[in-house]
Order: sequence, then C-alpha cells, then structure tokens
Amino acid sequence: SLRAGLPVLRSLAPPDPRLRGHALCEAGQRWDWDGVRFTLIHPPPATPARTGNENGCVLEVRASAGGSALLAADIGRAQELALVPALEPVNLLLLAHHGSAGSSAPEFLAALQPSLAFAQAGYRSRHGHPALAVQTRLRLLGIPLLSSAACGALDWQSREPPSSLGCWREQQRRYWHQRLKPAGGAWLGAVPELEGPDTPAR
Repeated sequence: SLRAGLPVLRSLAPPDPRLRGHALCEAGQRWDWDGVRFTLIHPPPATPARTGNENGCVLEVRASAGGSALLAADIGRAQELALVPALEPVNLLLLAHHGSAGSSAPEFLAALQPSLAFAQAGYRSRHGHPALAVQTRLRLLGIPLLSSAACGALDWQSREPPSSLGCWREQQRRYWHQRLKPAGGAWLGAVPELEGPDTPAR
C-alpha cells in the first residue's frame, strides 16, 4: 500500500528470501539529498539471505546542519555489538526492535550517546515495548526516551535538538487533552507521564 501511494523510484530491502522486487541494502551504500547524507551501515555486503531480524537495514542520517539520527531496524544485540567500533554519536536514536530487551545493548548506547531515544511501540502492546530493562538502561545513561504510544508520530528536524516538542499528539493537542511533560532533562517512559488533576498517584 505504501508503494502504491508514493512515487517510489527505487526501494531497498534486507537480504531475505521473502522480499522480492527490491534492491538489496548493504553497508557502505550512501546517497546525498538536499544537504543530508544517508549511509547504510548494516548488513555487511554479501550477507546470506535469511528470514529474521538480523539482516535489517540500519540507516545513519547526517545533515550538513549538524543533526544526526540512527534508524536501527530490528537488529539484535550481536549485530549492535559488531557495529560499535564504527559508530559515532547521534542526536536521535530509533531504538532497535521497538525497544526489545534483546536489543539496545549498553555498549551500543554508550557509543551513540543519543540526545533522545524513540521507540516505535503500540499503546498497551502485549509485547511490552519498550522493555523495562531498556527503559532502565536509558535512564541510567541519562538518555531521555519517547515512545509512539505516548507521543504519536515524532516530527524531528535535523537543525534542532530532538525533544517532545515534535510529538504529533502535542502539536495536535485539543483543550481536553492533558499535556506531556517536556523532555528537557525529564524522563518520559513507555507510559505517558501526564500532569493535571486526573494524574493517578504512583
């Protein structure tokens, strides 16, 4: 449905026997667009095709204005650790595998030093993403966390520091909605932290 609704000229996909009609993504592929450099850093070239998350396309985004992001796909701890020697700090990290406990290794997070981590996670999902272990790890490292369950879509602009100000639910907030606490130094976990008279005691 995405390809039908967008003018896609070329698409990349991991080496997976289930995915056809795409070019393979491989580490080292890069392109520039409007002052922004996009670089694939995983999977390595000539990676055997297999079903699973290990071959996910990990994309680094760096703008000439200085902003940077890493989209970590669904890779696990082993793939994260293999990437550590080549990693550079980023402003924004899209957590691997929705914030699964099998990803976001401490060494991976320490190498990236993100200003903000974001988890694509469904509200009250049965998978419990982002995992409590990952939330705790980020908190101990002083990395603020937002999730799509609390934020909705995150509107990030590379020329500005990432923050909760880019949350779609804040941008489209109606007067009857409670406001998210700002992310400036505050902890925003998987469950929305709200302020107001209806906030339950913890």
